Amino acid sequence: WAISYETLMMVNDQAMELFMEDFEDKTMRDVNEQIIIPVCQKKKKSYALSTNPCGLKIDIFVSHSWDAPFGAFVDCIKQAYLNK
Repeated sequence: WAISYETLMMVNDQAMELFMEDFEDKTMRDVNEQIIIPVCQKKKKSYALSTNPCGLKIDIFVSHSWDAPFGAFVDCIKQAYLNK
C-alpha cells in the first residue's frame, strides 16, 4: 500500500503545524506516532488504505529510516518529484 505525493505534502503540513518550532528535529517515528497511528487506530486500517481505500498504482517506491528527520525526507521527495 502507498500514499500519494499530495498526501505526503498534507502530512508534512500537519507535522509543521503540530510540531512548529521543533519540526526540524522531528523524525519519521515522531510523525508516525503523532499523526499516522491515531488515524490508523480511528479508522481500523492502515494510513495508506484510509486515504486511498482502493489502493494506488505506484510509479516510484520510496523507503525511509524511522529515525531520519521527517522534514529532510520530505525535502528529498519534493526535489525528486519536481525534477521527474
